Amino acid sequence: MRPTRIFLTSVLACVALVSGSAAQSLDGGPRHAPGAGRFAVMPHFGTELDLGGNFTESARANVPAVSIFGKLSFDTSGNITVAARTFGDLYSMPAELGFDMAYGVSDLGEVFGGFRYIRATGRRAVIGAVNATGTVVGTGNGFSPGAALSAQMENFGSVAGEVGYRQFLIGSGSLLPYVAGSLGATRTSTVGSELFVRNDLGADESIGRVALFQRSYAFTGGMQVGATYALAPQAALGVEVGARYVGAMRGNDTDLRGGDNGLFTVNDSGGRWTLPIRLTGRIVF
Repeated sequence: MRPTRIFLTSVLACVALVSGSAAQSLDGGPRHAPGAGRFAVMPHFGTELDLGGNFTESARANVPAVSIFGKLSFDTSGNITVAARTFGDLYSMPAELGFDMAYGVSDLGEVFGGFRYIRATGRRAVIGAVNATGTVVGTGNGFSPGAALSAQMENFGSVAGEVGYRQFLIGSGSLLPYVAGSLGATRTSTVGSELFVRNDLGADESIGRVALFQRSYAFTGGMQVGATYALAPQAALGVEVGARYVGAMRGNDTDLRGGDNGLFTVNDSGGRWTLPIRLTGRIVF
């Protein structure tokens, strides 16, 4: 089932659970804010934008004449250069799906724990150049200095668990703004790409798959601001934005050995900052 369909189903289920009480008036208006000892569920769906930090770093590997690197057979000495790229350069806009379970500790504050899943489709992007003369092993097609080097990234997937605190600024009314902070850990699946070189015929020719990152666990944390709007006495929809830091992944250098090993730095990227944008649902029990 698609993430959008899962989210909308979750929101409709939340609303349905309280629809029977929607016609009942509550003192002080809608009561979807926290309350001491009250539980709340918040499904959410959205995306995130890059704020800073490279996904891959720049690198350079010198290659001697009459040598082989992957499927590249070099007739002359030269180098392979790779430029730094952000997540947005290499992937489409990601989809995020998740939920929080919260427990009220006061009339305006709640602690929460939750999970989120992020998936993004890999793009084909030019990442560097091959600055030497040679041929592609298997086809014999030649390439010349300055031949474009591009990568088709494999799809990206990660799962994160977080705990945090959410503080509402007011406790009654239809529109309730809040601020929140969270800390947790994320697990990212292995990341790799298929590389292509531009041959002398003007076509991009595959030179094999390269592993970039191992399955990784990293720290994550962030701050959020948002607001919820009442649909029923105990159910609401809302929006949320914020800033999130995701720690560095573990590099996999298995396929980056060759030349003077200068390509090792391509996966030495650190953590990155993102701007999450979410549509949320909320139901209070």
